[in-house]
Amino acid sequence: MDKCRIDPRVFKVPIDKMRAGYYSDKYFTRLVEVLKKAEKKSRVLYQLFPRRDATIVGIDEALAILRFGTGYYSNEGEAKRLFEEVLETEKEV
Repeated sequence: MDKCRIDPRVFKVPIDKMRAGYYSDKYFTRLVEVLKKAEKKSRVLYQLFPRRDATIVGIDEALAILRFGTGYYSNEGEAKRLFEEVLETEKEV
């Protein structure tokens, strides 16, 4: 298996649009469609755990997003509130 990674600059990741919520992961979009069709109104937590060996594509692009898209949240109080909301949502699931 080739261990080389694609240079993250190749992907031209639109970080500003991503941070503004312009894009979303297709998996989450599909999940919302399923819940709407099932007429579910609850919050959900979605994760992927392959049970068998799998080829996950898009790893280099995901690494580029992490490299250029991560940083520090400027409003620490809001970051704490959002994190607590995530923890509360996980408890409900």
